[in-house]
Amino acid sequence: MASSPSSATSETSFATGTSRSATWLRRERKQKDFVPLYQDFENFYNRNLYIRIRDTWNIPVCCPPGATMDLGERLTFDYNWTFKYTGKVMKGIINIGSYNYLGFAENTGACNIADVATTQKYGVGVSSTRCEMGNLDIHGELETLVARFLGVESAMTFGMGFATNSMNIPALTGKGCLILSDELNHASLVLGARLSGSTIRVFKHNSG
Repeated sequence: MASSPSSATSETSFATGTSRSATWLRRERKQKDFVPLYQDFENFYNRNLYIRIRDTWNIPVCCPPGATMDLGERLTFDYNWTFKYTGKVMKGIINIGSYNYLGFAENTGACNIADVATTQKYGVGVSSTRCEMGNLDIHGELETLVARFLGVESAMTFGMGFATNSMNIPALTGKGCLILSDELNHASLVLGARLSGSTIRVFKHNSG
């Protein structure tokens, strides 16, 4: 089956891009006095995996990222090396890849109404830690609700997941303690363990 001129051009472009990446990698290996910009696996991933699914990444979002989103349509004619925007907008795309799972980024709806009312009553921030002047009545209500939901006596909430791990592990463990850490633990857990001064032993993921 004969290929069309555009198909042949796309295949040539893909081969040229792959060859260029391989050339860069060979040049870096010769520069022994410099830290390499590309690792072997990273280069392999970019050339053979990411480039093939790149059309599903980095798509422009044309509205607040709510439960559904509007996305800018784009096309590729060279196997995802470059993209051309069509000017069309794909509407009502289900959002399963955003941190906006509570809907705070939307400008309409229940969350938006509650946001406005809360901001008018409390302001946009407390400008202090909770142990000083940053403790509000709604913090206590939240912790009471969390404790009731978990069926425990009390609970403590934090406004940031990374800080929850990195700042509280040093408060729970220290020198003389042993931390067994999964090799794939999140960076916040790794940092908290290191800051604690505890002895750390790393084990292979799913080895048990």
